[in-house]
Amino acid sequence: LVNGQTICLGESATLTVLNSFPPYFYNWSSGDFGETITVSPTTTTTYTIFVTDQDNGCVSFGQVTVAVLPQVPPTNLGPQIICPGQSVTVCGNVYDSPGNYTEVCTSWLGCDSIINFSIVLSPGPDFIVNATNNPACLGETVLLNAVLLNPNPGTTLTWTNLSTFEVFTGPSIS
Repeated sequence: LVNGQTICLGESATLTVLNSFPPYFYNWSSGDFGETITVSPTTTTTYTIFVTDQDNGCVSFGQVTVAVLPQVPPTNLGPQIICPGQSVTVCGNVYDSPGNYTEVCTSWLGCDSIINFSIVLSPGPDFIVNATNNPACLGETVLLNAVLLNPNPGTTLTWTNLSTFEVFTGPSIS
């Protein structure tokens, strides 16, 4: 008589008797009357409908289940630390400014889930570069040495020769 449905917690389901030709009287186990009802169960619920033929008084019944998917608990991502010019993508939306955010995403089940996170802008490393034998004459070697003023674990120094695009890693290059 009626097709079952699956909904997310907090949503409604519309139940309609199929292939019904009046004159019938419809009485649902929810206490509702009519060919179509809207329900908002908080757990998976089976509804029974009693259909009475008003011409001959015969009664038939059917059942339909509305499955309720559980609410996805909020996810706290915590602080996302980015450098200037970087961004964070959450649920397809791009964030690049410091602050606290809440994003509502659709989970793979089709229900909404809440993502809480903050963006912290890291100032990036502070450093100074010292040069020995500076100024140098053509053909002479100059030693460049970088000193990090606020070193963070995992910070590496990378030098790039803009003529050859050769990359060197380490605090010094000559």
